[in-house]
Amino acid sequence: MEDGEINNHSIMKDIRNKEIRQQLNIRYLDAETSPAEEKMLLDYYERGHQVDDDEQAFAQMIRMENLNASLLSDEGVEEFDRIAG
Repeated sequence: MEDGEINNHSIMKDIRNKEIRQQLNIRYLDAETSPAEEKMLLDYYERGHQVDDDEQAFAQMIRMENLNASLLSDEGVEEFDRIAG
């Protein structure tokens, strides 16, 4: 494990710990997170946990990225095609 890297067990156990979450947020922004870590972050922010002001922008960004990804999924494209006719 490299410096600054957090193992998945720590993340799952401590995602409610702001320091751990901030380290993970930085790794996310640097494109260094695994899909499992990204899912943990998204799950945390989507569940409506109270976050401090300094995390609000990140929480909105990751939720929007997930929304965009779901709109671009095969299901999203099929739904658009169905609606658009």
